Order: sequence, then C-alpha cells, then structure tokens
Amino acid sequence: MTLTAETAGTLELWAPYFAAGIALIIGILAPLLSARIARKTAERTLQAQRELANADRLWHKRAETYESLLRWAGEIRATMFEADAPPPEAVATWREHTTIELPNELQVRLAAYASGAVYDAARFFTRSLEALASSLLADLESGADSEPTYPAASDFHNAIANQMTSLISDELHGVAVPDHGRATGSINLPL
Repeated sequence: MTLTAETAGTLELWAPYFAAGIALIIGILAPLLSARIARKTAERTLQAQRELANADRLWHKRAETYESLLRWAGEIRATMFEADAPPPEAVATWREHTTIELPNELQVRLAAYASGAVYDAARFFTRSLEALASSLLADLESGADSEPTYPAASDFHNAIANQMTSLISDELHGVAVPDHGRATGSINLPL
C-alpha cells in the first residue's frame, strides 16, 4: 500500500482526533491506574504496620514470660542448691523436686508466646533438674557418698541454666537463635 496524497490528507485530517482520543484514554486510565496503585500501596503499608504492631506485642509478651521463667528458675534452683548444702540437709528438697512442673500460668504463657527454642530449653531445664534431684537422692539413699557428686551436679545444672538464660537474652536482643518454630509439646493444665 502506497501513501497517496489523498490518504495523506485524510490522515492529516484525522490525526488531531486520534491524538485527542489517545489523550482522552490516557486521561481516563491514568487516574484509575493511579488510584489502584495507591490503594495497593496503602493496603501493603497497613499490613506492614499490623505486622510490626503484632511483632511488638509478641516481643513484650515474650519478655514478660521469659522474665517470669527466669525468676521461677532462679527460685527453684535456690531451693535445690541452697548455699551448697551438704546432702543430708538437702534430702527433703531433692525428694520434693523429683517431679517439677512449671506453674500453670507460666506453662500457658510459654505455650502461647515462647519461641520453640526457649520452650524446649525450659522443658530441658525442668527435666534435667528432676533427673539431677532423682540421681542425688538415689546416691544418698543407696549409701553412696554423693558429696563429691553434688558440686559437679550443681555445676552441670548451672551450665544448663546459663544456656537457657543466654538463649532468652539473645532472642530478646534480636540475635538470631536456632529455632524450629512455635512452641510444641503438651502442657499439664486442669481443664
């Protein structure tokens, strides 16, 4: 197809209308697209703000829960290892701690707010304390001299307590901790 003078004249005649039509279409579509982009941006911003607010609330709940856990752990350890009490004075305390349960309220808060790593560390702390009490009690009741075992056992559990404390501190300070997700396990609550 060749461009003739007649075709060129027709194009010249209609060119301003085509340009105006294109400008009209752009004028209609631009605000619609702009509004859609603005809406999507606003939705993303609100979602990000919600996520930040939820993360902040969770951090505060975790901090309160972890403080309670550390307070409880310190109290329970203080009763078990009172001033490096020699074994005969500690028998009643050890017998009392062969089964250790976190307080119900603390169990609920740990299940709800703790990271999986801290939840597992708290469970390991209580189970190792139970095993330690049972072992020391068995040594004493069997007539074995548990006095040399006592300081080593106390040191071993100090290491476990320090590991749990470091994990909590790292998590609250934003240091990445090895975590496998949410807390799992069972809690023993009367329903």
